[in-house]
Amino acid sequence: MTEALFLETAECEEQLKEQGERRLNVSDVLKILGVSRSGYINWKKRLPSQRELKKQAIKERILEIYHDSHQNYGAPKITECLKKESETIAEKTVGNYMRELGIKAQYVSNDYISITADMQRSYSKKAYPWDNACIEAFHALIKREWLNRFKIFDYNHAYKLVFQYIETFYNTVRIHSHCGYLSPNEYEEI
Repeated sequence: MTEALFLETAECEEQLKEQGERRLNVSDVLKILGVSRSGYINWKKRLPSQRELKKQAIKERILEIYHDSHQNYGAPKITECLKKESETIAEKTVGNYMRELGIKAQYVSNDYISITADMQRSYSKKAYPWDNACIEAFHALIKREWLNRFKIFDYNHAYKLVFQYIETFYNTVRIHSHCGYLSPNEYEEI
């Protein structure tokens, strides 16, 4: 039911309440909406189309991939995972489905940027950003994909989180674009 139809029926029901009358029943709602009873019954009995069923199955698979990646993968990587499973789908479609599902990959928040605005976030020498580019990229990645989710209590807690990310996800199952969207384990098997 669209929002406009919902509002129309809600308004009618409110008027009936004010007049001290009974609540709307299905027949009353159908009259307000201009829908025949047989049309309503047929709509209720209608089975989802093959297209709708396939869309639902893809959405479920997107959620599985998203959760298996510790909520890190965005549309590009999820698309590549689906293509590996012989699914023909566009990255834009995956992105649309992710929006419909209310999920998105983890990114550095505006709060983080504003809080650290007066800090130097780089280890590089001034005007030479390439000397530590690889490790800085990794630091940004581990913060964005993993550490920013936790309140870290002490050094040992941080150590365990970093170890867990690197050993159980990054070096084993996380897909990497530079490896053709394969995980390190898959890449080594080739």
